[in-house]
Amino acid sequence: MLPDNQQNGRARWLALRCPVSILRSLKRALARLAHAVLRLLPARRSRRLIAVGVALVLVAGIAAGGLWAWNDQRTADIRGSAEEEFVASEGPDVEITLDPAPAPPTAPPPTLQPPTLAPPPAPAEAAAGAPPPPPPPAEVVESTVGEATRPLVEAPELEPEPPTLRWPTWGLGPSRTRVVPDEFSLKPPFRKVWTVRGKSLMEFPPAIADGQLFVGTNKGRFMAIEAESGEINWEVDFGRCIAASPAVEGDLVYVALMDPWPCRDHDESAPGYLVALDSNSGEEQWRFAAGVTETSPLVVDGKVYFGAWDRRVYALDAASGEEVWSFETGDQVKSAVALRNGTVYTGSYDGRMYALDARSGELRWATSGRTGLFSSGRFYSTPAVAYGRVYVGNVDGRVYAFGAESGNVIWSRTTGGFVYSSPAVAEETVYVGSYDGNLYAFDAVTGDTRWAFPAGGPISGSPTVMGGLVYFSTLDSKTYAVDATTGEQVWTFGDGEYTPLVTDGRRAYIVGLARLYAFEPASPKRADAEQETPS
Repeated sequence: MLPDNQQNGRARWLALRCPVSILRSLKRALARLAHAVLRLLPARRSRRLIAVGVALVLVAGIAAGGLWAWNDQRTADIRGSAEEEFVASEGPDVEITLDPAPAPPTAPPPTLQPPTLAPPPAPAEAAAGAPPPPPPPAEVVESTVGEATRPLVEAPELEPEPPTLRWPTWGLGPSRTRVVPDEFSLKPPFRKVWTVRGKSLMEFPPAIADGQLFVGTNKGRFMAIEAESGEINWEVDFGRCIAASPAVEGDLVYVALMDPWPCRDHDESAPGYLVALDSNSGEEQWRFAAGVTETSPLVVDGKVYFGAWDRRVYALDAASGEEVWSFETGDQVKSAVALRNGTVYTGSYDGRMYALDARSGELRWATSGRTGLFSSGRFYSTPAVAYGRVYVGNVDGRVYAFGAESGNVIWSRTTGGFVYSSPAVAEETVYVGSYDGNLYAFDAVTGDTRWAFPAGGPISGSPTVMGGLVYFSTLDSKTYAVDATTGEQVWTFGDGEYTPLVTDGRRAYIVGLARLYAFEPASPKRADAEQETPS
């Protein structure tokens, strides 16, 4: 049973969704108007001319009403249900990779105790009645130096440090659901450990592997940063804009490159590249030429997937950079790909979502959103795949859920602005930001709005869910953490722009406008003093 306000809204929705009744009402009103006008005109010829004019107006009105009714119906929100391609067992990514624990420090050598010297011999009569001396403790190992005997005290065993979480690609896993496993979750308040200045816009978060963070700037500076200290191990200046996160697999880090700096008026005919670097030295291993590329690459089963402005989705051999397959869409591909159950999902600026076979690139389905007369319907947002559905935002201001198997629109929900943000999915809830300044929590089954948090600034980047909190940033340079269940604010930091937080389980890393910050959990007093004032 729906609440009263939802029942009233449902009734209004049903009334407005009936184009036949709307057209009939419009037709009757125009006919009455025409009849009234004709009665006021005495001349027969004038009546004929007016009748023709009124008829034309009537036809135009009916046509306009029909278009309005079609557009209104075409762009209406749709409510989903659990009976439509919802698979509760296929929740967010659970397959994660770990960096091996660092080798424990070498145990210190055993401590030498002062030598124990034998006492001088006692007189024979005293020794005869004395008890025998006690035996040495079992755990003491004796070392004889000359005639002195010194026990060695065994060093305590050192416990190895736990492994750290790898964050090898944007969104953490191939499904791009952006949920940190509980065993690696950190909670605020935080204290700042170190800061690295990017010297230009840092739009996307780093990838994390083997104790290093890999991140690029809009000006083409790409860095490998020591996670422990914040020191830059190596850097490469590509001279091309970077607007994507890298991906790391094995000893290679994959970087997507756009057109040459300054990229104010993009040269759409310029080549873009996907480049593979040695993760330890930054030395280039191979380079693949495509269109301008701003999609964060994804590496799965020896293939690296990405899209480009030349309208194509690519799969390359991850080791050699040789093309395995490519698929052409109807327009530029700015959305990154998500992968689940052997299928690659991505959107295009042609307004369509595509599902491709991950091995062959063969088209499985292509479908569009609820595009009407005045909607652009472009997909910039990267999809997140969970529960048998594909969740994605659209420039038309909507968030969609498509059936992962069929491509059918299961539900759609309108926000008040562009949705460039890519969703995070956890606990049957879809979290996504909008340019209207709100972070939304939608029911993953029906699309109903659970809550909306007014952040006071446009949200372009994508949220991260960690420890029951949702982290996101706004274009007003603030980062928030809100309760995932209620939407209540828990923590905030005075920097951030496009994207919020990644973690290795020991520290949380936040990208500001042109800085990368490392945080550790801290006492409230220390964190409160630092969280609002970036250095």
